[in-house]
Order: sequence, then C-alpha cells, then structure tokens
Amino acid sequence: EVELTDGRTFSSGDASGSMQGSFFSSPYSYESGILCVPDMAIPGDYVFDLTDDYGDGWQGSKVVVTMDGVSTDVNLPDYWSDPDGYYGTGPNAGVWPAPADPWSASTLTVNVPAGTQDMTMEWVSGDYPGECTFTIYGPNSGEVIAAGGPGPAAGKIELNLCKE
Repeated sequence: EVELTDGRTFSSGDASGSMQGSFFSSPYSYESGILCVPDMAIPGDYVFDLTDDYGDGWQGSKVVVTMDGVSTDVNLPDYWSDPDGYYGTGPNAGVWPAPADPWSASTLTVNVPAGTQDMTMEWVSGDYPGECTFTIYGPNSGEVIAAGGPGPAAGKIELNLCKE
C-alpha cells in the first residue's frame, strides 16, 4: 500500500475495470522496495558485522560513517600493516595464515548521539574488496538495515530505516 502526502492511499484493491481490459494485462500489483528516509539521524547504537573471506583484514576498505560532518571509519585491521600482524613485532609477526581474529571477522558498534542532524554511510574500496562483507543492524529494531559484499559497490550505502 502506498500513502501519498495528501493522505490518499492506493493498493491492489484500487484496480478499476479500465486497468483490467485487454490493453492492460497487469495485475496492478507491484513489488518494490521503499526507502524510508527520516528527517534527521536516528540515535542509538548501530552494530556492524564485518568479515574478510581471506582472513587478512580489509586492507584499506572501510565503511565511513559521517555524522554532522565528522567521519568515523569502520573496518577490519590490515594484517599486513597492523603492529600485531605479519610485519609487526607482536606474537603474530611472520605467522601465516593469520590467526582468526581480529583480521577475519569482528563486530563493532557506532553510537549516533541524540541530536545528530545528519548521518550518512559510504563504502570505500581498498585493496581486495572482493574479500569484504558487512552487515549493519539498526539501533532500535536490531534488524538488518544494510548489507554489502563480497565486493560491495563503492559509494553511499542506502539504509532501510523503515522499522526504526
């Protein structure tokens, strides 16, 4: 069902005889995703499940969360440049394959404070983006509001905020 700004609603029950004749063979029922865009950012904790299929981190790929002009990067660390990774000095130096975490999977949380006016999320591809997958869960419903990968498309991430 679609509700217009003037209050009128339309659904498959609104089909008329003129829409059902031989010229129109459509059932007047269309499945389509509807994007809910709030007037301002919805506050709360957004949960990000991040994975890297190869297990060596995202190597420059990231989700950039921008709130009122301030950006935060959400990503998996790069095993090859992490101080505790392959070329570091920690216990994982020179070890391959990489130990499972934090380079292969992680769950991170980004808090959007009350009063935040504008929030966007964008996928930025680094090296080997085909290994990267993310799922974002909404702050109120806990439902999936966006997902991408492997190899998410670069650019703005459209959030499904209808249940928030």
